Amino acid sequence: MAITDYKVTNSDISNTSVETSANDTLIGTAQENKRTFDKLPRRIIERYNALVDFLEVNLADNIIDPEVIELYESIGFINTTE
Repeated sequence: MAITDYKVTNSDISNTSVETSANDTLIGTAQENKRTFDKLPRRIIERYNALVDFLEVNLADNIIDPEVIELYESIGFINTTE
């Protein structure tokens, strides 16, 4: 997948968001309504986590110079990539 595949698109938003007006009332059970309102945040979380995984696999070894890692380790940060 390309990095742009992890974007939350307008289609994602329109398919998962809840639009209301002042006179709308909820008609589902509390659990059904919660599930409906949680769709968009869950989609964003899924895309974000997938992006983090993509970056970890494809870029982690290439973007941090070893000297920078040594500097951070020297001030107490732990390198967890080994």
